[in-house]
Amino acid sequence: MRRSRSTFASVLGFGLTAACFVVSGDARAQACCSAASAVTPARLTTHERGLVGLELRSQGVIGSYGPYGAFSAMPDGSSEVDLSVALLAAVRIGPRVQLAALVPWQTTRRVTPDKGDLGAGFGDANLGVRVEVLREFEHRYVPGIAVLVGSTLPTGRPPELARGPLAADATGIGAVQLHAAVALEKRLGHWLVGATGLVAQRLTRLAGPVETTLGTQLTALVNASYIFPNLSAVAASVSYSGEGDASIDGEDRPDTGRRSLHLAISGLYPISSRVRFQSSLFVTPPISDLGRNQNAVVGGSFAALTSF
Repeated sequence: MRRSRSTFASVLGFGLTAACFVVSGDARAQACCSAASAVTPARLTTHERGLVGLELRSQGVIGSYGPYGAFSAMPDGSSEVDLSVALLAAVRIGPRVQLAALVPWQTTRRVTPDKGDLGAGFGDANLGVRVEVLREFEHRYVPGIAVLVGSTLPTGRPPELARGPLAADATGIGAVQLHAAVALEKRLGHWLVGATGLVAQRLTRLAGPVETTLGTQLTALVNASYIFPNLSAVAASVSYSGEGDASIDGEDRPDTGRRSLHLAISGLYPISSRVRFQSSLFVTPPISDLGRNQNAVVGGSFAALTSF
């Protein structure tokens, strides 16, 4: 089963506070914001009014977790590789408010011992709003605080409408998802540390004659970034998501809940004050009891962004 990237993308793309620690001029402020951007590709720094960019993301499935947490590697002769190209954009609509969007095009190649399938199409789009309640540099000891709300729109093809033999052309979950988060961020010397808590709920949908509702999903993310003298940055992040049991026609289905742990290392290199490259490597550790009803993946991303 394909896992939608919607919640994880929401956390990485929209889920951290926008706070920059202005110590001694624009260079230090840019360095702080660069560190934050190493894990949030669609966020604006304090001196930016907007940005646009492209992100390339590729991942391969290395196995899956069963309903009780047991991990199983991909069977011999089977594979799945996913590639997405996403348009990223963000715009500031007030001193403390910004909008962000991510629209992906996804391609999937699935292979089993007796057949193969290649599919592509638009994935589910993500929209988000971030409100900076308190900027990090406004208080010596209190971290920056941001409130975030957003949604995932079912612009991708849901599984029941897939046409290929292995449903490789299914690019979305087929349901509207709403999410809200609170994010904290604090500068500590050359380090920028943050934490985000996010809750997401997918609305009830009809899959043919069947009414389905996925469980509420909770996600916690912590990250730490280090700023180098040339204003580049590296970051490490850990994200854990848990989702309740699904219901079908109003009845809960036991052992259908999901769990997933994500580890990521990312980096940022500013070409100029307006152009930056970002990349990441990520993995779902293939260890039993770290996930449930979920694929384990390994992959990477590269993004090029320009701001104004």
